[in-house]
Amino acid sequence: MKGKQSLDSLDVLYIELTTKCNLNCIHCGNEEKNAQELDLDLVEKLLHEFKEADGKKLVLTGGEPLMHPNIERILQMSSQQPYNTKLSTNATLLNQPRFGFVLDQDIGFRVSLDGTEEVHNEIRRDKNAYVNLIEAMKQMSKRRRQIVIRTTVMKKNKDSIVNMLFELDCISQQGLSIYSINIWPIRDIGCAQQEQILSAQEYKGFLETLNKGTRGLNPNFRIIVGPTFGMEREFKGGPIQSNQIYRCDLLNTSVHISASGEIYPCSFVHYSLGNVRKTSIRQIFRSKKAKEFRRLFLSEDNHDCAGCEDYDSCRAGCIAERYKELLVNPGQRVKDVYCFREPNLELKCTRT
Repeated sequence: MKGKQSLDSLDVLYIELTTKCNLNCIHCGNEEKNAQELDLDLVEKLLHEFKEADGKKLVLTGGEPLMHPNIERILQMSSQQPYNTKLSTNATLLNQPRFGFVLDQDIGFRVSLDGTEEVHNEIRRDKNAYVNLIEAMKQMSKRRRQIVIRTTVMKKNKDSIVNMLFELDCISQQGLSIYSINIWPIRDIGCAQQEQILSAQEYKGFLETLNKGTRGLNPNFRIIVGPTFGMEREFKGGPIQSNQIYRCDLLNTSVHISASGEIYPCSFVHYSLGNVRKTSIRQIFRSKKAKEFRRLFLSEDNHDCAGCEDYDSCRAGCIAERYKELLVNPGQRVKDVYCFREPNLELKCTRT
């Protein structure tokens, strides 16, 4: 329902239950300095609103959502709803007996793995993070829960991702069931360390290395990377898949509710459209402010992509880092900071 501004088109709802976390990752997008969390009554109200909207997928996030004091009740409530519920967790707590109830719930899991064991532990600042995660995923697999792994590419781990994929392939042959591995570049939000952010050319080099290095891999899980800015044509014959149409559907099919109750267009864009402690999701989603922001954010007129032959594959990519420029100067043209294309130059070369 492209362009429809009603709650009927809200398919995916992200709820940040708490900003508390048991880890201190170097690429954390959490921007809250003081711990905050949504109270149980409000969460129940939000779950009901999403049900009434015929929502399709609920993603419970954090911080670390398992640190919410009412997480057991929240999972019980959400797993009973008609929509699909996923828990976004670092999974390091799931091996503790007191969290045994989590795997009893009919939910899927989104976990983060950011390299081989040594690299992942360094990023997590926890020497046991990798071992705890693998063990937790094995327990998920025994319960036949869907596992989606998210990997964030940064300077610290860009040279270890290929080895990580081969290791996961080996472990999966021993009973670890993974649905997909989604690989995205680090974003400049929250507490993410600036020195870990890749340049556009470094990101291009990573994609090339990933494509070349995995040609001998034939995994039983999907490997999805994005944005790819037209490079997906080079992936043919290998295991790497691209999110070919990398189009942002913020405010069209999804919104993010922070632990402070603020509704954001997405977890990367911390621009408040309203607060669910004061106003319903429906009212905020249909508000003039939401409509105007979406128009400004998604308009092709505001994308710095003129002449690029690959525009249809990314639609300017993710412009989360640059949304403030649009608010300050609506005439500013922006695109993904990782875009390695020079559209006008390429167009000129094509014509000669």
